[in-house]
Order: sequence, then C-alpha cells, then structure tokens
Amino acid sequence: MRQEADAQEVLQDVFIRLLQKPDQYRGQCSITTYLYSVTTHVALSKLRDRRTRLRLLDERAERSGAEVSPRGQARIELRELLATLPDELAQVAVYHYLDEMTHEEIAKTMGCSRQWVTKLAAKLRRHPALQVDDDDAPLPGMPLGGEC
Repeated sequence: MRQEADAQEVLQDVFIRLLQKPDQYRGQCSITTYLYSVTTHVALSKLRDRRTRLRLLDERAERSGAEVSPRGQARIELRELLATLPDELAQVAVYHYLDEMTHEEIAKTMGCSRQWVTKLAAKLRRHPALQVDDDDAPLPGMPLGGEC
C-alpha cells in the first residue's frame, strides 16, 4: 500500500479479523510470520476490490487527456494484474517479486511446503495474464524460466 490511509485501513482490517477469529492462529509458525501472511492476504483483497475503481480512474484520465507517469502506469498495471490472480498466486507474486523472498521463506510464511510454492510459482509463470506476445519476452523484472 502506497498511501498511509490505505495501510492503516489494512492494519485495522487485520486486527478486526484477529479479534473475530483468534483461533485461526494455530501456532504452526511464528506469530510474526502469521501476521505477515494475514496482512498480505488482506492487502491483496483490498487491491482486488479496487480493480473497478482503477478502471474507472483510467477511463476518467483518458477522457480528460491527463498523462500518467510511467511509474504510475506501472503501478496501475501491477494492481490490475494482482487483482486478476487467484489468492495463492498473488501471494507468491508479491512475496517473491516485491518482497524478494525465497521459496523456502514463502513456504514458511504461507504455511505450506516448498514444493507447493514451486508448483505455484510455475503456475504463476504460465498464468494467461503474464503471457506476453512480443516474442514471448518476460515482463520486466519477472523471469519466466527456471525457479521463480
């Protein structure tokens, strides 16, 4: 979340979720890992909810003729892409490409095996939203071959 108000909203939602369902933490990982995982899930859900809002903003910008900076356009595209992915794939994408976590770290955070993360990473690389027509060139910063 780039805006402090958005981050505070996510934080509030995380604490509400923890108060409503405290039994979700089973002690299988550290509390820090659990909080990180829950926070990522809530943040990704917020991004998905904003997909329509982003589309409307894009349409408004096009009508007004306003230019969006390349960095701003990249953020819009990233949010739209994450909003189209299933939860587990979006989590792997965020953990690996944005947080630069290894498969082992992702597995620990998500509470699953490293092999499962490797399968999810492979599925992520094959996802239709990540396919590029230009000579199958990978998206910037996103290697499509080898280990994710």
